[in-house]
Amino acid sequence: MANITKDNFIIVYRLGDLDSKDLAIYYASKHSMDTENKIINPSIPDPSASPTSETGPGWQVDGQLLGITCSNNEILHDEPEFNEEVLNPIQDALKNSSLSNRIIWGIVLGYNIPGGFYDIYNPSASYFNPSGDDPIFSEKIISSTSRISRGVIRKDKQYQYFDNKFSNKLYKRDIFKRFDSEDAEFNLIVSRIDAPTLALAKQYIDQAEKVNQQVI
Repeated sequence: MANITKDNFIIVYRLGDLDSKDLAIYYASKHSMDTENKIINPSIPDPSASPTSETGPGWQVDGQLLGITCSNNEILHDEPEFNEEVLNPIQDALKNSSLSNRIIWGIVLGYNIPGGFYDIYNPSASYFNPSGDDPIFSEKIISSTSRISRGVIRKDKQYQYFDNKFSNKLYKRDIFKRFDSEDAEFNLIVSRIDAPTLALAKQYIDQAEKVNQQVI
């Protein structure tokens, strides 16, 4: 069974956002990830020419860097808006770019990528206010890491629709084991670099690198 490596990850940034791309490149350099495609544009006759970016509806791929045309709003209005801005471009790029040839087990959401969306729902049709017959509606935030973890399509994998009552299998284990291909059938490893400034976001990456270098 193959071990997970840096080649199994991609990092997502916000297209047109220089700070967001700066952080994505910074993260990729720390982990020796590809930042250029390994394919040559067939319209360029010179085979020694630099590989060009791959583009699609709302996305751009350069090696293990995936740019998407999302807003920089921390929390999006609802699930359809989140799907349009974040989830759909990611899954389309994974299916229709060179990333489809890469075994993706993990996604890092970079600087200025939305952190989630509001979920306004009625817990049950029979749940009423004690003082009347109006159902109680609640508002909570669904994190982007949770949604993308089990929401993206990888090649022929089945798309999992949003269900806030669906438990994450990775967090309920009888025994501990490392993430493997069996886990990847149900969930991806998804993390997000969240910081108020670019400098602090880079500092988080530096601190994580120091932890990785320690022997426990």
